[in-house]
Amino acid sequence: MKGVRAGVVALLSLGIAQSVFAADMPVKAARTVVQAPSFSWAGYYIGLNAGYAWGRSDVSSINSCPAGAGCAYTLPANLSAFNAAGTGKLSPSGFTGGFQAGYNWQTGALVSGVEADFDAFNLSRTRSAGGLVPIGAGQSFLVTTATKTDWLFTARGRLGWAFAPSALVYATGGLAVTKLKVSNSFADTFVPIQSGASTHGVTKAGWVVGAGAEWAVGGNWSVKAEYLYVNFGSVSTSAFPNFAGNANPNLLVTSANLHANIARVGVNYRFARVGE
Repeated sequence: MKGVRAGVVALLSLGIAQSVFAADMPVKAARTVVQAPSFSWAGYYIGLNAGYAWGRSDVSSINSCPAGAGCAYTLPANLSAFNAAGTGKLSPSGFTGGFQAGYNWQTGALVSGVEADFDAFNLSRTRSAGGLVPIGAGQSFLVTTATKTDWLFTARGRLGWAFAPSALVYATGGLAVTKLKVSNSFADTFVPIQSGASTHGVTKAGWVVGAGAEWAVGGNWSVKAEYLYVNFGSVSTSAFPNFAGNANPNLLVTSANLHANIARVGVNYRFARVGE
């Protein structure tokens, strides 16, 4: 009986010792895995852009005598020479830069949106040509034509594909608006000198298409590279070259259009949606 009691006491002692030892052991914290939220292109954004634009203007000039007689120049050979000097191609180029704002929707990898931008659009070019008046008294002439723009506005749709959570490629297109200015002038060296000049600027609506890529770079910021092609209709201006005392001036009408390429880079700040 004494042996049984001793065995029970030994077992109880061993159980108590194990309990005390387990209580002294540090408790290992449960591992919690927090999954980072995936990046979304959806929401409003604003940004800045800068780049370079280069284009072409097709210029056409017609010098005529509206009255049919009494003008300083009426002979077809002379008028043809003036027209050739005032007709050709201009290649304006210059800086472009400004700001943009837009909104994106995202469904899976498909990203659609709208964007508007307003930029400086400094494209200007002048062309001068002339020579001796074909049938005259030895006088020479000079015809000058020019085109100029100062600003550009576009309102475009965007459709893209997020091929990685933080990388997007897209196509874009829509409305383009600028103020296109066209100038011309004519002068000869005959005495009395015949001269005249004019400038006309019109706000022109055209179209724009392009493509680009955008990358998220941390937080709500992203950077982009973009190419755009813009095309506008033509603008005309009319000068009336004349000399003092003549009641019948010549008429010089110059028309020019503009289409241009734009390569630019930009940065956007995206406003997080509620709940992100």
